[in-house]
Amino acid sequence: LKGAAPLNELACLSLPRRAMTKAVYYKLWASTANWTQRYTYGWYQVWARMMPWCFVTVPACAWFTFGWWSDAWKKTLTLGIWEPPLVHWDSNMTV
Repeated sequence: LKGAAPLNELACLSLPRRAMTKAVYYKLWASTANWTQRYTYGWYQVWARMMPWCFVTVPACAWFTFGWWSDAWKKTLTLGIWEPPLVHWDSNMTV
């Protein structure tokens, strides 16, 4: 075989590939080793940054969606102060 590389040169070429493969797998295993801890810490960071906004967003959400709630939930949220209206578009006043 003219121009073919000797056997020991081919063996040397395959060594870095094996070493690189091990390095890649090591990197993958290292990145997934403490995945649960990183995942929970990531969500902790998200909630820690979002919690100051709950003092604004929760009352605003309650204010804008109050009309869609059932009468029981309205009474619960207002600690019993809210009463349904006497005349309502959904009640039959002729009976």
